[in-house]
Amino acid sequence: MDQKEWANESLGFMNGANQALSYIVFQRDKKKWESMYPNLEIVLQKPLNNYLQYLFAGGLNFRQLLPSFFSPIIKFFEFIFIPIRSIFALHHIIVIRKKK
Repeated sequence: MDQKEWANESLGFMNGANQALSYIVFQRDKKKWESMYPNLEIVLQKPLNNYLQYLFAGGLNFRQLLPSFFSPIIKFFEFIFIPIRSIFALHHIIVIRKKK
């Protein structure tokens, strides 16, 4: 969150990966984004509710932590935590369109 620029200068495995970038650009630096792209508008911005499934499935690079038959239980907990999903969400949907 302290990253000054939008570019990720990290080296090594998954070079350039930055899950915080959507927060940095579209929340923290929203005014900067709006001034840089005045002909674009954010139509929809919402967190996805799949963070527990993603983590227990091992994400992109790790082994699955729980057997698949736990999926209904994990989905139930994600449903219960919907009111606070913006705190825990790992992925966001952001829809941008060109202004008329």
